[in-house]
Amino acid sequence: MDDLKQKSDQELQDIMRASIDNQYVPSSIYHKAKQELEFRTSTPQRFDNIHSSNISIGSSNIDQITNNPISAGHMQKNISRITRRSILELLYTYFSDGFYGRLDEVQFWERIFELDNLPSSDARFDTMRGDIHQHRINNDDWDDKWYIEKFDLLDIEDSVFLKFIAEFFHPEVREPDWNTKRVLDKINKNLSYDGIHLYEKKYVSGRPILGAKKTDPKQSESQFTFATATGDSITIEIRKEVYDHISNYLNNEDYFHAVEEAYKVVKEKLREISGKEKASDIFNMNAENNKHHENIFGETAEVGTPKSDFFRGVGYLNLAIQFLRNEKSHSLATQIDKNLAIHYISLASLSYDLISRSDKK
Repeated sequence: MDDLKQKSDQELQDIMRASIDNQYVPSSIYHKAKQELEFRTSTPQRFDNIHSSNISIGSSNIDQITNNPISAGHMQKNISRITRRSILELLYTYFSDGFYGRLDEVQFWERIFELDNLPSSDARFDTMRGDIHQHRINNDDWDDKWYIEKFDLLDIEDSVFLKFIAEFFHPEVREPDWNTKRVLDKINKNLSYDGIHLYEKKYVSGRPILGAKKTDPKQSESQFTFATATGDSITIEIRKEVYDHISNYLNNEDYFHAVEEAYKVVKEKLREISGKEKASDIFNMNAENNKHHENIFGETAEVGTPKSDFFRGVGYLNLAIQFLRNEKSHSLATQIDKNLAIHYISLASLSYDLISRSDKK
């Protein structure tokens, strides 16, 4: 369809009526036309017009502060489709069970959209509310990710997409815990490249309500380490996450604790990804359990394939670290040769690197 921004008000109203009358016209077209019409008739207090200021994302509205408008006359989107897709995949992966928390699907989506004002794509019903109830509660014949297309989440304005995230983590929907925290950290990592940060703006009964603010877009960082080899000497770059945690021990030549803490960083990363901290519980003792491969590697490989062998090898690497760490944690601290310590730390860095390569998914 032609760019709706070029349509007159009357043409936009005609499109909305046509969408209601014709079940084959996607509801997303109605929604976009409605948004454009509302934009023209409302004050320009929208997320894209915020510059270094905050928005509060509550359960009923989004308070937006206009300051130094970035654009005028149309809605500029700061959150890219790449970021949105990554966030949606994160939510689906880490909340595949209990995606809607304490609510059913109608109860959840009506916190974000006026379902009774959105047209139905089913001739038997008048509004989107009837659609959702019929196709997700009565029959369950829509795909689990139906909401992405139906609500146009890859292209909808930033403020609504952020409201969706805020409602997803609202304490009325789900109780905050370590899992919600780690997923929010990953979401903020994605949003940082588009210059947006979610934060705990206020509290209700001790639980956080999310707000969002604009920040300077973060520059892309390599996820991988680099190495050089000269003769029998190898110089490698330790994963930043590992080095930042052990740098003080290295500077003080406390190599025993540098090694022990490097292993703990890997253990914590495994717990963040899988909910379990022991490699033996994640991969099993033969490194053949693929239950957590999707979260760790971003996919599950067919048994017997080279990729499956690689995943199993990473499992064995983490098993080795688990048992080496057990030896350190049950021993009195002793001086360790610097060269040997660097080898141990390199092992931890390699393991961390290999289990972190799907972080952007």
